[in-house]
Amino acid sequence: MIFTLFGILWGFIAQVYSIQTSTGNTESLWDTIKNYHLLDNVSHAIIQTSSFWIMYLIARYHGPKGYD
Repeated sequence: MIFTLFGILWGFIAQVYSIQTSTGNTESLWDTIKNYHLLDNVSHAIIQTSSFWIMYLIARYHGPKGYD
């Protein structure tokens, strides 16, 4: 759970930074965050992080022996 929240937070920070640098810092940080479409991007970050954990668990419990 902690890693999922960290992944979501990191995705948010990376996207805001990317938007700020692509616009040449012409918008204020608060305007960038307001225009971020928070719900859309947080749900996307959850899906990305969840797919990582699903693949990890599949490899961990159904992969080749030696992961024990």
